[in-house]
Amino acid sequence: MPIELLQEKVKAIPAEYVGEVSDFIDFILQKSLNTSVKRNVKKFGIAKGQFSIPDNIDSCNDEIAEMFGVGG
Repeated sequence: MPIELLQEKVKAIPAEYVGEVSDFIDFILQKSLNTSVKRNVKKFGIAKGQFSIPDNIDSCNDEIAEMFGVGG
């Protein structure tokens, strides 16, 4: 929607509703700020208990290093 059309709609709002419209705009702006912040936050330990690391995890290190051409 073009900004000019939105401005015309706001100008046509009866005076008794202008405060409500302003409050709603503030609500939308705050909601968008909260949403963007939440998206960027990564919880530490979110996968805790989802998988386990075997005791022998390092047993193939030499073989893997060899595959990548690194001395093991």
